[in-house]
Amino acid sequence: MKSDKDIFDENDWAHFHDCIFYVTDEKMRQDQLERLFELIPEEMQEDAYEWGMNDTLWRDNFITWMTERANARL
Repeated sequence: MKSDKDIFDENDWAHFHDCIFYVTDEKMRQDQLERLFELIPEEMQEDAYEWGMNDTLWRDNFITWMTERANARL
């Protein structure tokens, strides 16, 4: 049985990785990307399932969310 994360293709995961790299300057493995995806707000996950992680608005929202969390740790 496919999981929800199987909906995403290689292109989606590459865009997700690029967003993370943009904010953190860190590379992540696929298993790390999948764990991080599970930590983002449910509404953001639902938007990713509907529009894809390569959607410009989704990427912008995710980068904003990720940047806020990165800045909170500083």
